[in-house]
Amino acid sequence: IPSEVTFKNGVEELILQYEPIVNIWSPTTSHMDLIDVGHQPGAPHPYWSPDFVLRFSNGTAVRYIILDAKYSTRSSVKDFHIPALFDKYYVATAVYDSFTQTATHAPIVGIFAIFSLDDRSTSYVSKWRRHGINNDLRRIPMVGGVGLMVDNSLFFNESMSSALNILRRTIGGRT
Repeated sequence: IPSEVTFKNGVEELILQYEPIVNIWSPTTSHMDLIDVGHQPGAPHPYWSPDFVLRFSNGTAVRYIILDAKYSTRSSVKDFHIPALFDKYYVATAVYDSFTQTATHAPIVGIFAIFSLDDRSTSYVSKWRRHGINNDLRRIPMVGGVGLMVDNSLFFNESMSSALNILRRTIGGRT
């Protein structure tokens, strides 16, 4: 598997990264890079490594969706993994804005646990009751779990399509 794949459509660009390293800030950190704000310098492993990161840009605007695989049941994902991923990839992760010299959470618009869906039950679990990716009012950041079936990726594809459409709307892209 390549570590990075880029898709372009005019000024829009989607970069899919596999197991990227999200380091703590340093003077060499680039504008709009994800940074680890949870570890202290000198920590044994001062970085995060999510399974996948989607980096979407439209001109100079950048947004992120972070995906992390969990080999757990839907209920474990809902009760344990979603809160832990929110803490790790939203609270303890940010995006470096070199123009303002700040770390901001705003460009992180989605954090999803990917889990094995073993039946036809609800394929999406949201941290935010009544404000998930398929509700009339969505909450940013989108935080939840998306089920994936071995023999049927339809539910997963629909959830990711909804999430990407919401992401694109946050920066004025086409849906």
